[in-house]
Amino acid sequence: MRKIDFHVHTLSTPKDDAFEFSQEWLTEYINFSKLDAISITNHNIFDKDQYLEIQSNTSAVVFPGMELSLENGHVNLVFDKDESSIDKLKDASDKIQPLLNTSNGLSVNKFKEIFKCLDPGIMIF
Repeated sequence: MRKIDFHVHTLSTPKDDAFEFSQEWLTEYINFSKLDAISITNHNIFDKDQYLEIQSNTSAVVFPGMELSLENGHVNLVFDKDESSIDKLKDASDKIQPLLNTSNGLSVNKFKEIFKCLDPGIMIF
């Protein structure tokens, strides 16, 4: 059996209570919880540079992802950690930023349009 946390926030966004990320805290959390892997799923944004830094400083497997606001809820998206998926997720994150500034979440059609470029991942509704 593997222990994975698919819902780790590392950036404070308007959807969060304010916090400051700590690599030390993350390392302690992973070790205390005996996690084999985590996924970084910040609200509506994927920060490639921060992801790569966390990945290089963490003993557990780190998957890229995002917690995406939809019009009628949200979805956690988790993808493979290959370079192509990371770059595509960054591009998708950049495309949704102006759309989310003017709405309460993406429509399902916009979600399908923007995220169709990504290889299959895990969607947690």
